[in-house]
Amino acid sequence: MDINTEKIVSDVSVVPQTLYHLVPADLYDTFIDKNGNYDCRNRVKWGKNSPFIHTTTDIKTLKEKIIGNFVKYIPGVDFLLLEIKMNDIVAKITYSDQNGTRYYHLWTFLPKGSYTTHIIKRRSDGGFVL
Repeated sequence: MDINTEKIVSDVSVVPQTLYHLVPADLYDTFIDKNGNYDCRNRVKWGKNSPFIHTTTDIKTLKEKIIGNFVKYIPGVDFLLLEIKMNDIVAKITYSDQNGTRYYHLWTFLPKGSYTTHIIKRRSDGGFVL
């Protein structure tokens, strides 16, 4: 992803009130600070070393366009789906449109309490149970 093609959100009212972010459970704990804030930005192991947190707007998009990219991630490792409440986020927000889908990017950490986690189990073939 080329961060130079990011478009800045100038009116936050157009951003859905709930966004979603997927992370392997084994990495989630390494991205939590001592205060319980989540931050996977600028990490080589997750998020493509980008300066923002990748999100999607709905579960349908997650199922159809995102989750299949992670089938080969370490077998047996479950994932966590972070359900982000945008009314608790104050940050620069950008987006990119890819193949008819808009993806929002949060240029901040996620404060403790701004999101809830949901376990996403995996099948023995690496697929996801959603």
